[in-house]
Order: sequence, then structure tokens, then C-alpha cells
Amino acid sequence: MVVKRHKRGKQNKRISLFFLARCLKFILFSPHPRRYPYAVSIRSPETGEHLCGASLIARDTVLTAAHCVDKSSGLAQGADRLLLYVAWYGASGENNAELEYDAIYSSDIRVHPSFNANSAEYDLAILVLEQPSRFPPVKLIGPTDILYDSRVLTVMGWGRTETGEKASSLNHVDLLVVPSDQCNREEQWNAAVKDTMFCAGGSIFDSCDGDSGGPIIIDGGTSIVDIQVGVVSWGKAVRCGEPGKPGV
Repeated sequence: MVVKRHKRGKQNKRISLFFLARCLKFILFSPHPRRYPYAVSIRSPETGEHLCGASLIARDTVLTAAHCVDKSSGLAQGADRLLLYVAWYGASGENNAELEYDAIYSSDIRVHPSFNANSAEYDLAILVLEQPSRFPPVKLIGPTDILYDSRVLTVMGWGRTETGEKASSLNHVDLLVVPSDQCNREEQWNAAVKDTMFCAGGSIFDSCDGDSGGPIIIDGGTSIVDIQVGVVSWGKAVRCGEPGKPGV
């Protein structure tokens, strides 16, 4: 997941792309229920409550944010085994009456060895599934793909919306990539954006609580052409969608 980042008028440079924002999106738009079959809802094995987003990157492998599943600091509260809904659409079930999805438990949780809970660097984790999913995985960004400033990215999840409640179905929104030097200004994130991160958004459309770990993609028009470039990581935790505070 290392790509070339292009800035107009400046030399291309290679940077690692792992994250977007954990808490920065008022998601207002519902896609077609089968648009993102690789979208995954991580759920509590005890209560079934939606905890975080994720993506299917191989038939038996899911990618999410480390801060969702890390045993010492994760939102899953140290669970060794998580329930995963692959190709899930409705968070509370009312939209899934005639839609198939896979409910599969994880057999292993692997947090990136360099994950730093304080700085959110390397906020990545892999969940191995007990059995393969029936649904196709998303492609990951390659070494020759270019993520340039102002490129349009799509973020998706079941996180909190403008109503203050978590979304009842999968939502998505388009955001623009923001230059890292701009994102690191004092009035924005004050040098907290590291080389393994990138920024997007910064308007009223953003991700929010519950979107953590979900995929950020270059929309290819269909799921087999989509390219995942990052995962939802961190941002403005209280006031989602605050102008001037892009996701990171």
C-alpha cells in the first residue's frame, strides 16, 4: 500500500497510505445495497452491536483499523473473537430482509506491530476469518497508483449521522484529498499528520463515530474496479463534519 503522491508543480514522492479519519463524516447518502459487497461490519460477539467498519481484502481476510481491535486500547474491549457481517447493508436488519450476507467469526486478530495508540501511526489490523466469504474482495492500491491532491475518494460506513444516531444502513460520501502540509497547519492538525497518513474532507460531509476501520476507495464505478487506498482512522471526535478539520 505504497503509492506515488503527485503535487502539481512539485516532484512526485512515495508515501505510505494507510488511514483516513475515524470520526469525520456526516454520511448522508445510501448506495445501492449491492454496490459494496466487500464492506464489513465488525460486531460484538456478545451483543451483536456494530462496533467498526472493515473491508474484505481476500476471501478469508478482513482489513480494519488497529484502534478497533487492539486488546489494550481497542473499541472491541479486548475480544479474542469478533463477529463479522460481510456484504451487510442494514445495520439494524430492516433493510436486509431479502439480501444475503455472510456472518462469520474471526479466528485470528493481527494488529500491525508498529501501531501506536497515541499517535495513531500504523492504525491497521488484519482479521482472519474462520471460513471464506462468498463475496468478492476489494483490490488494494498498488505501487504505481497515484493519489494526488484534490483527488476524489469515497468513504463508507455505518457511523453516526447528523441525527446523532448510527446509520441504519450503509452510507457513503465523496471527499477530496487535502495536501498534508495544509492539513498539518496549526489551525488544523498542528503537525499530527505523519508520513503514513493522508487527509481528506474538511467540509460538512465527513465520517463519524462507528465508521472507524471502514474502507476509503477510489470509486471505479463497480466493486471489481474499486481500489482501496486507506481505512478510517481518526479525526474530530465530538463535532463530526466541522469545516476546516479534514479526516486523517
